[in-house]
Amino acid sequence: MKKIAVLLLLCALVFVGCTPAENPNTGDGTTPPVSDTAGDAGAPTDSEQAFSLTYKDVRLTPGVHLDVVAALGEPMDRAEAPSCLHDGNDTVYFYEEAEIVTSPSAQGEFIVSVTLLSPALVTEEGIALGANISDAITALGEAEEAFGRYLFTRGNTTLTMMTDDAGIIVSISYALAE
Repeated sequence: MKKIAVLLLLCALVFVGCTPAENPNTGDGTTPPVSDTAGDAGAPTDSEQAFSLTYKDVRLTPGVHLDVVAALGEPMDRAEAPSCLHDGNDTVYFYEEAEIVTSPSAQGEFIVSVTLLSPALVTEEGIALGANISDAITALGEAEEAFGRYLFTRGNTTLTMMTDDAGIIVSISYALAE
């Protein structure tokens, strides 16, 4: 069931990605990856300017180039779909505690999003699945909120938390900002 939901999410991301708005950083409708080295104008280059997550001792930052399998080992599973914005396939890597979506670029694949799957995986601010959203707001500051969806923005990355009716966090995702 979880695999079907993730595949539907990947399909939704692909279709959303097929209709990009023009990005002021590139002028061509694409979001430039965050560089591991300086050079991408307007892109964050350190943790103070982007949301990141450490998983298996590897720092995961949306927009940063990363060979996911080399860094994290073989995933439990993976799914691919043609990328609308780049030549090649977008890939979803399924690990026990996280799902990582990547997109291809000339420099290799870069992280598009990371979704936490386990309360054992905690954000750098100390927030995990099952926490109260008030704790996240205290740790992260103001959020854009609509219908239980809390969106925090830092640089060109977002941290999205979904809550149930009691304000308990049921989903945490990192992504490149739209």
